Amino acid sequence: MDVFSLRDRVIQDYRGYVQSFLKISDPRTADFVASRLNEGALWPEPLVQLSPAYAEGPTVEDLVAAGELHPLCAKLCRVTGSNGTSHPIRLYQHQYQALQVASSREPYVLTTGTGSGKSLTYLIPIFDHVLKHEPGSGRGRVAVWEDLPFGSARKSIQPQWYIPTSRIPEKTRGRLQRHRIGFCDVASPTNERTLVATLIPRGCICGHKVPTISFTPEYEWVYAVWLAVANSFAMDFLARKKVSLSMTYTILDSLPFPRLAVDDKRLPRIVELVLRLCCTGPEMTAYWNAIAPLGWVDLVRDGHILPCLTDEGQRLEARAELDAIVARDIFGLTRDETEYILTTFPIVERKEREKYGSFLSRKLILQHFG
Repeated sequence: MDVFSLRDRVIQDYRGYVQSFLKISDPRTADFVASRLNEGALWPEPLVQLSPAYAEGPTVEDLVAAGELHPLCAKLCRVTGSNGTSHPIRLYQHQYQALQVASSREPYVLTTGTGSGKSLTYLIPIFDHVLKHEPGSGRGRVAVWEDLPFGSARKSIQPQWYIPTSRIPEKTRGRLQRHRIGFCDVASPTNERTLVATLIPRGCICGHKVPTISFTPEYEWVYAVWLAVANSFAMDFLARKKVSLSMTYTILDSLPFPRLAVDDKRLPRIVELVLRLCCTGPEMTAYWNAIAPLGWVDLVRDGHILPCLTDEGQRLEARAELDAIVARDIFGLTRDETEYILTTFPIVERKEREKYGSFLSRKLILQHFG
């Protein structure tokens, strides 16, 4: 390849692009602009220079092994090749010298040529400091978890951080001792699902991307009904008409959530299904037993396992039944209207066809619809 000829062709293409929208009526201005373009004002002559070879230093893994960096730095600082394999980053000697200065908490300025890795000398100390000094976890802001299947004895809600009670604003401490609804703030009408909500156990602090909703203690049973409706395809269909990038309290307040009386005949089955879907670990026993006196589920004694749904097929079946109840009995939709709503969730359909060979949720919902 003749790199200089390539450069000339690129310049000609770019010149044609620039001149395509230059429509100058004044002759003197047009002549001036043309002469400046001919002189190469927008495309200077090519610059040819040699890149020096920098002295090599240790790898990031070497520094982790020596105890100079947090162990997770070795995972963060790797290079992936075109064949998919990765290897540790090897630092230049000037990078290593900069890291040594950074570890002493002294200010420094690194001046080297382009492509010599200056940015890494600032990023690695930041990674190391956050991982070593983030309160409570020893892993900083790195989200580390193991995706365990439902039914696993090890599956439970695990904290990302432990926060001292003294650091929690006094006005919010009372809410932490109650169950709440949490919903995902990040939303889009083009996502797989738009409105996603669940039950938050006691003692959990939710960040600003998981806003919460709470009712007074005597109405905590309403959480189950609210979640059944919020997570239905029918409600999601409505939410998508209002959301751009965030699910807000204002949008939720505009949605048609039902207000059912405690003696409503639809409640027993709705509440039972929601509890068996949401209460899948010991941290949810308190909420289950708070609902039990109302007669919709049986009390679970200490040490006993909640009768939750952990099998994937059973969970899909239960969610389908809830969707049918919400569409038919809450919103009064017909079978055809429900079937149309389901056609507006293409990502859900595509994923289920890849996994099950068919849009299984639609099939099950329409079966329960009757």
